[in-house]
Amino acid sequence: MRALRRDGVARAITIGCCLMFILITAAWSGSTKAMASDITAQHSSPVVLSDDSLSYRLNEQMDVLPDGKRQWTFKDIQTTELQSQFQPAKGESAFGFAASSYWIRLSLENESASEQWEISLLNPLMDIVQVFAPRIQGSTPLADINRQYPTFELKLPVGQAVTLYVHCETWGSMIIPLRLSEQSTVYDSEHTEFLLYGLYYGMIVIIIVYMFSVYMTFRDISYLYYILYIFCFSLAQFVWNGLGRPLFQSGFLAEKMERSLLLSGPSNTYDFFYIMSVGFGFLALRKILNPRNYAPRIDFICRWMIMICSLLLACIFLFYSFGIARYLIWFKTVIYLMVPFVMIGCAWKGNRLAQYLSIAILPLLITGGPSMLLSFGLLPDNLITHFGMQFGSATEFLIMSLVLYEHVSRLQKNQAKAQDEVVARLENWNEALQKTVEEQTDSLKRTNDELRSAQQSRTRLLQNISHDIRAPLNYVQGGIQALMRKMAKQSEQQMKIVRNVYNKVFEVNRFIDDFLQLSRHQDLQEERVPQMVVFRDYILSAFEEVGADIEYSGLHCETIVQATKVDARIAIDPHLLKRAIANLVSNACKFTPKGGTITLQATVGTNYGIIMVQDTGQGIAAEHLEAIFRRHYKSGEAQGSGLGLAIAKEIIERTGGKIWVESELEVGSRFYFTLPLAEA
Repeated sequence: MRALRRDGVARAITIGCCLMFILITAAWSGSTKAMASDITAQHSSPVVLSDDSLSYRLNEQMDVLPDGKRQWTFKDIQTTELQSQFQPAKGESAFGFAASSYWIRLSLENESASEQWEISLLNPLMDIVQVFAPRIQGSTPLADINRQYPTFELKLPVGQAVTLYVHCETWGSMIIPLRLSEQSTVYDSEHTEFLLYGLYYGMIVIIIVYMFSVYMTFRDISYLYYILYIFCFSLAQFVWNGLGRPLFQSGFLAEKMERSLLLSGPSNTYDFFYIMSVGFGFLALRKILNPRNYAPRIDFICRWMIMICSLLLACIFLFYSFGIARYLIWFKTVIYLMVPFVMIGCAWKGNRLAQYLSIAILPLLITGGPSMLLSFGLLPDNLITHFGMQFGSATEFLIMSLVLYEHVSRLQKNQAKAQDEVVARLENWNEALQKTVEEQTDSLKRTNDELRSAQQSRTRLLQNISHDIRAPLNYVQGGIQALMRKMAKQSEQQMKIVRNVYNKVFEVNRFIDDFLQLSRHQDLQEERVPQMVVFRDYILSAFEEVGADIEYSGLHCETIVQATKVDARIAIDPHLLKRAIANLVSNACKFTPKGGTITLQATVGTNYGIIMVQDTGQGIAAEHLEAIFRRHYKSGEAQGSGLGLAIAKEIIERTGGKIWVESELEVGSRFYFTLPLAEA
């Protein structure tokens, strides 16, 4: 498929080049044909004016004489030698670039009832037009009426013959359509022409205003280039239609066509704005179609055309009078073929917008061809050749504006769709953010409630600690006072008081340890790296340490360790777990009477190690068993309550174990907790 495409593009380029060569060759031959002259002098028949017709085309009866060197004056033309060199035009009105100066001879016989006539050269691009009527005004040229076309007023005597000489000079194409009209009919034809001009330029203004609004909306430089293209092309047509001709009748624009640095005539002014419009047109095409991304060769052509246009603008401004106009028409021919080549090439590459623009350029190609052949002198001046470029450009502007309107509408729809998507996305983000804020608010509220509850629990715990410490301290204080006052005289009584004081001080130390543990509560909340220890060895060491405290309290200690798996290991914090065991033992000692027994037992199961602390105290009521490990449980509400049990519960649960209690009134309590084995 790619090979077929390349072959098709190659054929199109070859055909285009052949057509360009044929057109340029025909133009060159047509531009030089007027230079040929017959050896035998010929003279056209005179134009007979009658009342039956009030307007005449004069090209059928005029004789022409090219003045290639611009050397002859009106006086020279009167010589017999030059008079014999005039040749009949035979209806031709376009002579191409054969010469930059022509002399025209006309014979008029007025058989009508009117003497007031006007002769017009229907080519506003003519730089110099002079009309001489020897029998009417001698060797002085007639005055230009200063209309859109070079127009001169004639007073033709009725029944007499008059010979007119018209001198034309231009550096552009020599197009000399002459018209003779009775003065009363001129205004009607001008009225119709200006009405059509008003419609044409009114449409141009509307298109420019619309495109400028599009540019202000999207800020796309391509639309600005397109506006400048339309504006410059309209200025070129403004000069072509003669509407700007009054500007060349006064000031610096009125000077003769000499080698000047200024745009000193309508022909080079027309070419200047035309080439400028071409440059902006290629800029607009390059920006709108953007061939750089998919057709780099076409983009290369566009860039070169833009650079050539810039160079030609400088040449027109500086060197137009050196005869570059005939080369400009060749460049216009290249443009005539290159613009559709660029559009069709972009459309071939898949640019959908280029397909529609190719349709828009079609009317200009159809109607612009005859106008180009007119410049070469291959076609006569008529309605189609003279206004074909304007008809085509008006249709092109209209279709292209509709295409760009559709393109802009699509962009607006896409933009609106994108905006809707952005709005929907922002709404979703807003809802998600609002939900997140609500969740965070709820989380903060829960955290605040937890902190408030923790603070309240801490306050109650401190109250419990104060209450529990006050009782043994009062007893210690009373015992010391009894000893100081020697209220107990016997040594047995004194020893009993000392022993009781010691026990109470021991209880106070336990309370202080619990209070310090509360102050280190943050340590309990933080993740601590556990240590891997052998269950049997650790438990034996812990039981031996707490067993000494039990014996010192006046109680009996019984230790049972049943570890079938001698090497069973547990992952724990040794200090914290020993603290939990000590709290359970302290609680058991507190509520076991003198001479009682504290049993410490440890066994190894399948997945857990089980530790039991049993006392022979008075037991705990069943209704108080659930609340026995709660921190906020008030001291005195149940036997065996206290801060040490709550701390022990938290340490064991953080280790991954469970703790529970079994109790019978008047029999005692058994506190159990488990520790997961590392193998499990």
